[in-house]
Amino acid sequence: MEQNLTLPEGFQFSDGIIYGLTKEGLFHIKLHNPKQKNPITIQLNAKLQELLRYANTEEKVKVVLVYGAEGSFSSGAKVLGVSKEEILAMPLEDRIKFMVSFTLSFALLEKPLYYFIQGCAVGLMATSVAHADFAYATEDAFFFTPFVSMNLGPEDLSSYTYPQIFGRKKASELLYLDQRMTAQEALKYGHLNAIMKKEDAPNTEPIITDISKLPNLQKLLKSDPKTLQYTKKMFIQGQDIDHMRKQVTSEFYRIESKKETPEFWQNIQKFAAAIKNKDQPKL
Repeated sequence: MEQNLTLPEGFQFSDGIIYGLTKEGLFHIKLHNPKQKNPITIQLNAKLQELLRYANTEEKVKVVLVYGAEGSFSSGAKVLGVSKEEILAMPLEDRIKFMVSFTLSFALLEKPLYYFIQGCAVGLMATSVAHADFAYATEDAFFFTPFVSMNLGPEDLSSYTYPQIFGRKKASELLYLDQRMTAQEALKYGHLNAIMKKEDAPNTEPIITDISKLPNLQKLLKSDPKTLQYTKKMFIQGQDIDHMRKQVTSEFYRIESKKETPEFWQNIQKFAAAIKNKDQPKL
């Protein structure tokens, strides 16, 4: 456990995540690696999937709340400073299945999924906002998907969700041009429910306790859980799940295949240099 990290009863820290279930039925998933702005490691990814499977089947879980530590949501998948051996530890087909499972764990979650976003939301965790039922952000939040800069392409079903949410033209700006999107833009296109001032946001350390500062969350928790779950299931059934599965598999097939090429590792070095030289938006 991180040094000096004292958690409420029933909460645990593992693989970069603080998690636990409150008596009200709120299941917290807090990305907690503040020194690196809460990146998504392979271990954290696996833990996220495990926690979402638990939340999906545990009757006491009414709502799932996802947020980050110390003013940041997530700096995205950690590729800088990670060895080639670690990234390629699993065979190609297993990596594809692992990443498809990540996306579908969010997209097919049968409980209301509530996001609270501060600061940076990059890569996988920027696109995962599309799977949330409720998404609120502070005014400093931004969304950044540098998939083309890294010569990878869309991931996490963003080639399916982004045109639906933003329309073809804005989605093209975000996914072709790697444009950084502000919270204000995200609200305009319906990617967020609302924006709050930083001074009105709840304290996230070590977990969020004042849930009254998160709009509509208390009302959700007071609602009949079976009715909430039925409503969410109807949302899911209204989607073309087979198409979603094929689409996200195609996305991750390209990405995971690219990781086995020398070009990918050259691009990682260039991307790292660009960040260091401030050619890319600062995380």
